[in-house]
Formats: sequence, C-alpha cells, structure tokens
Amino acid sequence: ATGAVGEAASTPPPLPRCIVVLDGGWKETRKMNGSIDVNIARCIVSNATREEYGGTRKYKEGNADRVQTAAAFIALLKELGDDSERVAALKACLSRFTESFDRQVRWSGVCEPRDT
Repeated sequence: ATGAVGEAASTPPPLPRCIVVLDGGWKETRKMNGSIDVNIARCIVSNATREEYGGTRKYKEGNADRVQTAAAFIALLKELGDDSERVAALKACLSRFTESFDRQVRWSGVCEPRDT
C-alpha cells in the first residue's frame, strides 16, 4: 500500500481540459482578462523565443524577445507535455506562415521584413 501512495504522490496533475488564449493588443487583452472569472487559473508563457519560433513584428523599446500569440500557444502545449508530433506539426505550420508573411512584406514594399 505504501508503494501505491508514493506513486500517486508523484503523478503529475491532469492537463487542463480547456485553454482560453487571449490575443490582441495589450489594452484589449487586459480588458478581456478582466472580464474572466478571477477563479480561472492564468499562466504566462515565458519559454517561447523568437530564435525558436520567429515573429512577425518588430518590437521596439526592449521587447525583442516577444513572440506572437500562436508561438506562445505552441510553447505552452510543449511545456504541458502535449503530443510531440502535434507540437512539431504546429511549429512547421507557423514557420510556413511566417515565411509567407515575410515574402508578402518584401513584395509589398510597405516595410522591412521582420527581425528574427
């Protein structure tokens, strides 16, 4: 019986059944966050890097380490131990998106491509 208790204590907590991702500018997401029940757990993803996931914006004022919401969500799935094949597939799709975005920006001549 002692072994079973030790095993149960080392079992990781279950993964969340639902993840709500807020996407938008700081002001908009702050307002959305304020409208969600305070008892709902929040998290901040800090392990996503532009080196690994790329980005589609040039952040100024010392925010060069920021990533887009899709990249942060993929990093969260990875951190939660989601299926590695699914995480790899999502990263590949995000990479194709950012490559297409860069091509479109270069073609348009509106601004310089992003810094990664």
